[in-house]
Amino acid sequence: MHQPSPQSLPIPPLPPLLFRQACLLAALAGLAALPPHGEPVWAVTAAVLLWLGMGARARGLARVAVYALCFGAGLGAAWLRQPGPPPQTPAWADTGRPVRFGGTVAECTPTTDGRIRLLLRDVRPEGAPAEDGGNEPGQEAAALPGLLALSWQNPPLRPAPGTRLSVTAAVSPMRGLANPGGDDSAAFWASRDVRFRAWTTHAKGAPRVEGVPSAGWTFRETLRTAMLRAIALHGGPGDGDAAAPAPEPPTPAGAFLPALVLGDRFHLDSRDLDLVARASLIHAIALSGMHLCAAAALGAGVALLAGRMAPGVYLRIPRRKLALACSLPPALAYVWLGGAPPSLVRAALMLVFWAWLYWRGRPQVLLDGLLWAVCAIVLFDPGAADDLSLQLSACAVAGIALARPLAALLPRRLREMGGLIIHEEDGDGSAATATGGRAARRAGRRWRSRFVVYATRTLWVTLCIQLTLLPLSARVFGTSSPWFALNLLFLPLIDGVALPLGLAGMALAPAAPDLAGWLLLAARWPFDLLLVSLRWLDGAGLLGNPQLLRPHPAAMLGLWVLLGAAVLHVSGHASGPVSVGTRRRAALLLAAGALLVLGPAWPRYAAATDPAVRLAVLDVGQGQSVALDWGAGRMLVDGGGTASRSWDTGRRVVAPALTGNRPPRLDAVVWSHPDRDHLRGLLYVIDTFAVRQVAGNGDAARGEDGARLAAILRRTGHHEERWHAGQRIPLADGLELEVLHPPLPEAAGAAFDGNDASLVLRLTARDGHGARRGLALLPGDAGDPAIRALLDSGADLSAEVLVLPHHGGRRKLLPRLLDAVRPAVALASAGYRNRWGFPVADTRAALAQRGIPLLVTAESGQVLARWDSIVTSGAAGATAWPGPATVTTARDGDGDDADGGQ
Repeated sequence: MHQPSPQSLPIPPLPPLLFRQACLLAALAGLAALPPHGEPVWAVTAAVLLWLGMGARARGLARVAVYALCFGAGLGAAWLRQPGPPPQTPAWADTGRPVRFGGTVAECTPTTDGRIRLLLRDVRPEGAPAEDGGNEPGQEAAALPGLLALSWQNPPLRPAPGTRLSVTAAVSPMRGLANPGGDDSAAFWASRDVRFRAWTTHAKGAPRVEGVPSAGWTFRETLRTAMLRAIALHGGPGDGDAAAPAPEPPTPAGAFLPALVLGDRFHLDSRDLDLVARASLIHAIALSGMHLCAAAALGAGVALLAGRMAPGVYLRIPRRKLALACSLPPALAYVWLGGAPPSLVRAALMLVFWAWLYWRGRPQVLLDGLLWAVCAIVLFDPGAADDLSLQLSACAVAGIALARPLAALLPRRLREMGGLIIHEEDGDGSAATATGGRAARRAGRRWRSRFVVYATRTLWVTLCIQLTLLPLSARVFGTSSPWFALNLLFLPLIDGVALPLGLAGMALAPAAPDLAGWLLLAARWPFDLLLVSLRWLDGAGLLGNPQLLRPHPAAMLGLWVLLGAAVLHVSGHASGPVSVGTRRRAALLLAAGALLVLGPAWPRYAAATDPAVRLAVLDVGQGQSVALDWGAGRMLVDGGGTASRSWDTGRRVVAPALTGNRPPRLDAVVWSHPDRDHLRGLLYVIDTFAVRQVAGNGDAARGEDGARLAAILRRTGHHEERWHAGQRIPLADGLELEVLHPPLPEAAGAAFDGNDASLVLRLTARDGHGARRGLALLPGDAGDPAIRALLDSGADLSAEVLVLPHHGGRRKLLPRLLDAVRPAVALASAGYRNRWGFPVADTRAALAQRGIPLLVTAESGQVLARWDSIVTSGAAGATAWPGPATVTTARDGDGDDADGGQ
């Protein structure tokens, strides 16, 4: 009997979801049900829709009870891992000054830009009397409760887990930025019991390490150091000097090799990593299941080579089983080399699970392996459910599993080109005839070459992965790259060239550094090509990823439900005549998914038509960013900013705050002056949002910010407008923004520069009697000369809300300004425990003397002032004007996330 070739075999549909798999998904839904990371309503909705989609496989009271019990078990695990309230800080660590302390290293993680992050446990002061630690004389000072995260820039050494590190640094409680819709890093760290943090650089603080590292750590560090020296043999700064410490890789491309082989991103430049992420290639250098499979393939290749040299070995063990057995050791070694992150452990568990199934003669099920692997990880460490890399990895594997059934949605010609033929039916419901199969094979021979099959399958699978990842990536990152086709070129180069040569070079580096150097030189070639290509695309303005609306959790669930409905519909058709129950379940899921996707459009519409005026002082740390929203339009004044290259305030804080279920559109982006803590966070917003108008105070931005701003304005086609005193910027009917300062140079007398050239803006509205009423005053970083000019100008400065100048810093003329403004509340944007002490004591005293309440973002999180519209009817028709201000904060008085108000 003729057996069809593998390429002509029909691809089976996705097997129906088994009851045990549904129970595992229900447990995961329960685990994701509790705040701060979970959404209870939508987790329950997901579990209910999954149960309805199961159909007959979920019927029966016993199965319903088991299913509910699994959801409850996940919910209970989520409740047990809820972090408690912030612990009390011991007196020795609550001084705000550097203190000598020591702790046992629990974890050492290298990050980009030459930084490592250490987690220390049992942290205690050293060299201080017991009474300074808050204890009775003669008692040992109290240890910090929980763990301490120490960020160490350019460290001269790497402490091993289990050793004890002593250093002098300032300790502060772990504190995140509180903006509704934004990511609360403090909650993430609290779930890992990390309650405090500190920072140091180079050899500052006289670091000292005691203890003996483990043999495994020492061996891994030996490999890493030898690998870096071998890379540096070809042009490195140390020219491979064996006596020198581990040198920097000679090129940016060389820094990718330790990241690929060891998961060590210490030498990577965050700007290069950003290019890779924007090209949708970040998984190509991450410790992912894709690379683990490539490492496993190396072991399988060795087994096949041994069988070719000694065919008799197949008499003892079948070829496929031998290849499978030989693939496990290199795969597990790669997990150990990479430090066993959750995403890599997930892939290894899946591989082991599939190997066990195959060894027992049972078919491998991709989805089954994924679910059991994720559940095993979460069972061992429930906190791993919050690990973003594990979430992205699991979604990517789910996308791979959905690629085959969803191929039925492609035109037949594309399916033939990619070998994506599935069971189909002809018009009367019978299976395709043998004649049709022969025609398909002839078409395959005509269209399919190896490259066409590879390209079609790779692009289709990558597209399915992108679709599955879209809800999560849009929610977390706010972008989705259109450049996923680059995977077609670079994944084979990285997995087929860079990874095997990198592993071989690392293994040979301690014994044969010269040979290892040549291997690693060849291994970095794909990354040279990658960086050259991405920099060219970026320079041509083609690599920018526009900002997306960050979907509501209901819309995220809805998109996944629609994918499930499509798979159910396609799989039902592929397996024979579609039953009425399957059709009903597919229709139900389709309707539910559409409702979930379209439901959040209502609050979007309500926000866009709400006539209320809103002013939000975002929590951006030590900086300032103010968002104005009047329903029909929005404006951003300043964007915060820090000195860090790897932390972009605009990307990580401002953009999420503005795009939570709102489109990324702004009527204007304005900077009061081009200082880093006001301008830098705006660059990402201008580059990725749809912005109508860009304006500033006329001062030119300098340095790196100036160069980036000029490039972004040139690429986006915007022209920077210069705002000056005397302008009135209309926002809506009766709502205006008055520019009070600075005057134009020719009208100014003495020139203003620096902070004194800050834009001073006054938000005004027409009240019920037609008079102008001051709602808010935004003086930027205006100093005493600017304040004096404002007071002497005779302009009306009154406003109900005052954003304090220069974050509440000392201003001699502040009392006079407060008397002129007469605010009902003062707001200050300042970082938690900032080194300048903003807002300073003089500012607080002046406000207290006048009975003006003060709200600081460091204490209250984002502060929102809202003026609801009051509508009256008269002879001339309905008239609307803003009512009294209502102020709410993202944190309550105890510093917890809340909606406390004033």
